[in-house]
Amino acid sequence: MGTVLLTAGMGPVYGVAKNLADPNTFGAAQINPGGTVNSFESFAASIINFILGLLGIIAVILILISGWQWMTADSEDKVKEARKRLFNSVIGLAIVALAWVIAFALINTIAKVTTS
Repeated sequence: MGTVLLTAGMGPVYGVAKNLADPNTFGAAQINPGGTVNSFESFAASIINFILGLLGIIAVILILISGWQWMTADSEDKVKEARKRLFNSVIGLAIVALAWVIAFALINTIAKVTTS
């Protein structure tokens, strides 16, 4: 059951992820290789990508730490605490991924409206 839900939930993420190879997505076309920013959309995209990337890394690190604490727990209380932390970390990672998808859609919509 969980595998089916996970697989069904990854459809939108895959649809977004396959567009990452396109340099015209998420304001990337407005960013010069020299590091200068040409528009507000590209600046916002850069900041959002950085913050959400950092939060994603933190969530994955918390998942790894929680898993390690769960495996090495020597009492039932520590197991419950590690399991709760692992569950909360996975929820946090899902929130970060959803926030990225929403920001991706908003930035692209704003970029299309302002450039046309």
